[in-house]
Amino acid sequence: MHAVTNRRALPALALFLLGAGLPLSGAAALPVSGGLALGAEYDSNVSIDETDINARKGDAAALVTANIDIRAVDSKSVTLNLGYSYDGTFRQDIKEYDLDIHQGSASLALKRGKATFGMDYRFAHVRLDGDSFLNLQVASPSVSAFLTDRLYVRAGYTYMKKAYRTSTALDARTQYLGLDAYRFFARRKGYVALGLRHDDENATGPEYDYRAWQASARALVPLRLAKAPMKLRLSYSYGERNYSGITPSINAERREKRSTYGVGLDVPITRRLTFKPAFRYIDRKSNVPLFDYREHRVSAMLQYKL
Repeated sequence: MHAVTNRRALPALALFLLGAGLPLSGAAALPVSGGLALGAEYDSNVSIDETDINARKGDAAALVTANIDIRAVDSKSVTLNLGYSYDGTFRQDIKEYDLDIHQGSASLALKRGKATFGMDYRFAHVRLDGDSFLNLQVASPSVSAFLTDRLYVRAGYTYMKKAYRTSTALDARTQYLGLDAYRFFARRKGYVALGLRHDDENATGPEYDYRAWQASARALVPLRLAKAPMKLRLSYSYGERNYSGITPSINAERREKRSTYGVGLDVPITRRLTFKPAFRYIDRKSNVPLFDYREHRVSAMLQYKL
C-alpha cells in the first residue's frame, strides 16, 4: 500500500500545519478551522464516478484528506467562508486509479428574517495517476429557513462545468435542482433528512447527454456507549439516469438505476481526535454490461480537528 506521505499530499499537509499554528499575513485575527484525516479502504469495484472508467476488480487504498476554512466575514446578517480541501486516494495495486483532488471554495450567506440566501462557488482540480485529469467549476445559489424550531428546508440550483484533459467528448454543462428537508431532534444534535434532486447534463459527446432524478434519506443519531458519546450515520438513495444518445457498445440508449446504502460511526477518542469507520454498498443496474455491478466499500479514518 502507498504511504500516506505521498509527495502529492504534501501541499495539503502544509496547509494543515499552517492552519494549526503558523500565522497568515494580514489574517491572524480571522477564525480558522480545519482538520486532517488518515485512513484506509477496500473497494470491491474500483471506478471513477465522473467518467466511464471502471476497473471491474477490487483493491485496497490509503486515504488522506485535509481542509482549511476561514470565516472571512461574520455578522448577524452576512457570513463569508473561504476554504481549501485536499482528498487523496492511493491504490495498492491499481495505481492508475490514484486520485488527487484539490478544491477551493467560497460560500456567502445573507440572512433576511427567517430565510438565508446563499451562494456557493467551488473550483476543483482532479489529477489521475499524477496527471491532470479534470477541472470542475460549480456555482450554487440557494434559499433555506427553519419553518419551525425543528423543521429546516433548503432549496437550491446548481450549475456545473466539467472540462476533461483526456476526452473532450465528456466535457459537459450540468444543471440540477435540489430540495432537502431536515427534522431535528435531541436538541438539534440529531436529524432525519429527505431529499429530491433532478439533473440535466449536456455533454460534447451526444452519447453522454442524460437526465436523472434521485431521492435520498439520511439520519444522524446521537448514541452513548459506556458513557461515551457517538454519532451513527445512516443513508439511502435511489436514482435513475436516462441517456438521450445512442451508446455505441450496445447500439441503444443507455439506462441506469442505482441504489446506495451507507452506514458510519463517529467515535470520539479525544476532544479533537475521532475514529470514523464506514461501509457503503452500491447496487448499480445498467443495460451496459460494464456498468452493471454490485460494489462494497469499507473504510476507516482517523480524523484530527483544529
